[in-house]
This record gives sequence, structure tokens and C-alpha cells, in this order.
Amino acid sequence: MDWSIDNSSLLSASVDGTARLWRCDQGTCIRTITSSHPLTAVRFQPMNNNVCVAGDEEGVLRGYNLSTGKPLSGSRERVSNSLTCLEFGPNSSILWASNNKGQIFSVSVNMLTCQLKKVKCTSIPGGGSVVSLAVRAGHPSPLLLASSTSDLIFMFNIDKDVLLLVRKCSAKFNGLPIRSVFCPIATAQRGGVLSYQAVLMDLC
Repeated sequence: MDWSIDNSSLLSASVDGTARLWRCDQGTCIRTITSSHPLTAVRFQPMNNNVCVAGDEEGVLRGYNLSTGKPLSGSRERVSNSLTCLEFGPNSSILWASNNKGQIFSVSVNMLTCQLKKVKCTSIPGGGSVVSLAVRAGHPSPLLLASSTSDLIFMFNIDKDVLLLVRKCSAKFNGLPIRSVFCPIATAQRGGVLSYQAVLMDLC
């Protein structure tokens, strides 16, 4: 799921092959996108919330116009195996896409046409399906956080379209997949992380 810039709308993806745009104040679906394959991840284009990118279990990314619900011409790219997570980088020109084989791909995004092109692949140590991605602006470079079913959390520096591993830690919670985000109250120097069980970890 993904929130719009103004938090008025919510975008969801489903294994029934649909992505739905929800108006939060009314609790109603105002647009349905239909795909021939189960959709596993979806994100608003940060600079234009009238556009979204969805990924499916066949490993295909596609851009859609949310006003019409139709796919955008030329906005399709086959990435890899079943996609699990999508996350835009800080400048919105790079989309990070992960799969169920422990791989994270950088995908260039044309800001005007939403044309997509796979650029590079990073394999996380230990393998396993990547179950969450989170990006945070940082200094001197942005950071990407990834969690996997191998009970590991990774923090990478983002250098344009390349990921450079900074930290790795083990985190096991009752055998359940770990989904992690950067802690919003942590300072830029400390780099705290929140797991889905609200446990704070220090990766620095």
C-alpha cells in the first residue's frame, strides 16, 4: 500500500490482479486497475500522484494513469522473479524493486513518460525473499533499508543507481517475516530502525 502526497488517498495492490485507489475520507474505491497477473506491489509516482507503478508476480513493472486506470504507453519493464516491494529514491528518478530471490533492482523512471528501464541488480547476503524496502534521505548519501525472510536487516548507501552495503544485523521475531522502516524520531547520525513489532534497533 502507499499513501498519496497529501494523505487523502491510499493505493493498494492485490493478488486478485487489481490495484485500487481509495478516497480515505469516504472509505470508497474511486479507481480500479486490472492486470492479467496478481499484483504484489504498487507505488505512487512521488512527483505526480496521477501516475502509479505496479509490480506483479511475473516480475513485470508497469506504469498506470490513475485518472483512466489504463496502462501508460511504453511504461513496461520485465525485471525478474515475483516482485515483492517497490520504493522510489529521493529524487524519484530511480525506483527500487525487490523480488522473492533476495535481489534488489534499480529501475530508471522517466519523470514525464514513466518509461521504465532496469539498470542494476544487487543480491543481498543470505538470500531469502525481500519483504520490505524503505528509503531515507541522508548525508552524505541517501539510505535504503531492506528486510528479508532470512531474518536479516540490511542498510545500504545509495550512490545514484548502485547500492553499497553499510550495515547488516540479525533480527528474529517468532519466525515471522520482519518488515522495517527508518524511525522518524531518530537523528540523521543515529539511523534508528523500527521493526513491525515496534522494536528499535541501532544500525550505526
